[in-house]
Amino acid sequence: MEIIFGILMLLLMGGAIVFFISFVIAKITEGIFHWRKQEFSSKQFWQTIAIAALLILIISGMVCGGIL
Repeated sequence: MEIIFGILMLLLMGGAIVFFISFVIAKITEGIFHWRKQEFSSKQFWQTIAIAALLILIISGMVCGGIL
């Protein structure tokens, strides 16, 4: 039972880290858009988070799989 909780905690922490990094990337992108005086909608913000999270998960999977 403790092993299951340990695995769930690792997954939860990993997800939080991925979301945090994606959020930071989206905020930087939003700042660049505002700096260039362009519109950055809420939909674009969440799409940026989703794309960044997917890229992080793909790259981390490649690192753990030994490809990189």
